[in-house]
Amino acid sequence: MNFRVLLPIAVLLSIVSIQTSAQQSRPLTSSLYRQRFTKTLHRLQHHQQPTPTTSTHNLGVTTSAGPSVGRVRDYFLTVEELDWNYAPTKWDHLYGKSLNDSMAALYTVHSLNPPRVGAVYRKAAYRAYTDASFRMRISHDSYLGTLGPVIRAEVGDRVRVRFRNMASRNYSVYPYGVVSRYDRSKKAGAPITPGEEHVYEWDIPDRSGPGPKDPSSLVWAYVSDANPTRDLHSGLVGPLIVYKRGLLEPGILYPTKQDFDQEIVTIMMVNDENRSHYLTQSLALAGLPTSAGIDLTDATFRESNRMYNVNGFVFNNMEPLMLVQGSRVRWYLMTLGDEIDIHTAHWHGATTLIGGHRLDTVELLPGTFRTADLVPDNPGQWLFHCHVSKHMMAGMSVFYQILSTNGEEW
Repeated sequence: MNFRVLLPIAVLLSIVSIQTSAQQSRPLTSSLYRQRFTKTLHRLQHHQQPTPTTSTHNLGVTTSAGPSVGRVRDYFLTVEELDWNYAPTKWDHLYGKSLNDSMAALYTVHSLNPPRVGAVYRKAAYRAYTDASFRMRISHDSYLGTLGPVIRAEVGDRVRVRFRNMASRNYSVYPYGVVSRYDRSKKAGAPITPGEEHVYEWDIPDRSGPGPKDPSSLVWAYVSDANPTRDLHSGLVGPLIVYKRGLLEPGILYPTKQDFDQEIVTIMMVNDENRSHYLTQSLALAGLPTSAGIDLTDATFRESNRMYNVNGFVFNNMEPLMLVQGSRVRWYLMTLGDEIDIHTAHWHGATTLIGGHRLDTVELLPGTFRTADLVPDNPGQWLFHCHVSKHMMAGMSVFYQILSTNGEEW
């Protein structure tokens, strides 16, 4: 498998460098950080990634917005439909077996009799573009999977999201934790029909940002609330990170005065494809009867369509998340869903600080968003998984890799 380092643009790895020939770029990370990472990657024979760059496109560019708002940060989002593979490697990496030979078979192996969709389902997903023309899509960092792109703002800002619905159903963009401005549009809060556009504005007051005992940033979510439950299980959720004042500079998408070296965002969730808008399309995609020829109420069939995933991946099919020994990692944790989505996120080989407490396991209830800080100190490959036994056995697990600095100070 071709593994790669999965870091935000502001740290080392560029999700995308959005440039025109007239644009100038400069690194967003310290020279020490780049040097350490380059040495580590060379030792492990990884390909070196492009130098991070700033963007002067409108995505995330800040402009003056009057005395009551710090800056306006523009994002250009769509909803698009895609065929998503929860297990693209066709292998159970948790137990080192073929999908056919493990308990993963129930969830990931296609069958006509008994009817099983397998690992590929029709989904809807948020995706980001560089400007309001919606012609150039920003590359989506592979580890985010079905999650939407990260939206970032600091306390005092206003986020302006121009949304185009490129899907076949009504959808919207609704944020948790911040203040939606409804006074400028009669359509605010209403579903957006296919092909239609709408501009959302969200204010980020003090109460949306980190509290006195929080770290310098925290995570919320944005979702579609046209049909909240079915939209969620169809795939529509993304992270919204709010920073303390002064961490996001004008014209730069990522924090440059941070107290961390790397950001990771994960969502643990049981995607119930039985409740998705696209179950019929997924059945057709798998060559299964779409109505009369299949019992949609059969308990085993319904269980086979529940995907116990992290960021849209099951049975460690996400490429391992890459961390460097001694670096400062900020790990954002998200959970949405219903009573089945009671999770306990657990790191093997590391401990974290959450709310000032030293933990290696943290409980997550539906609608919970947590921020964990860790300094990886034990090189090797480790598990990050849900400690609810059923959830782990059903595939809610990924690997993360701690790269050794060979004794050099970070």
